Amino acid sequence: MTNPPDHREWHRLFNAALNDELNDAASRQLVKAIYTDGVQVVDVARRQGCAPKTISNKLTFIRRALAECVQRRMAEAARTA
Repeated sequence: MTNPPDHREWHRLFNAALNDELNDAASRQLVKAIYTDGVQVVDVARRQGCAPKTISNKLTFIRRALAECVQRRMAEAARTA
């Protein structure tokens, strides 16, 4: 069994995943609004004229894509270590 990456390595992998997976401005802006700026999902939905569930679904898709990318990068790093 391999050891999990340290905190800094995980953040490096996560930031790389952000760059690779969030190649459209709308997804980057959504992630920034929710996770950096602390905007509530209902407020983003109101601004975009859609249902909060739509925003939640987008975030679920983005989180899944990022998690898969980080896992791939961790597996690659473990193979080359």
